[in-house]
Amino acid sequence: MAVISLGRQLNLKVIAEGVETETQLAFLRDNACNEIQGYHYSRPLKSHDLEQLLSQPFVWPVAAAALVD
Repeated sequence: MAVISLGRQLNLKVIAEGVETETQLAFLRDNACNEIQGYHYSRPLKSHDLEQLLSQPFVWPVAAAALVD
């Protein structure tokens, strides 16, 4: 939490990497982290697989949408 607070005080966008669990996501959301990435959402994808994923309609879960500034 100290790193998130420091980033906020410096007017920086705080990005959390390596988020793997719902518990980690909840902590980051509760502490106003700007963005997250990690296996909780997706493992690394090859470019072809990413193109397929992005071409499909997708509705973000409410928990994820709450993180968007």
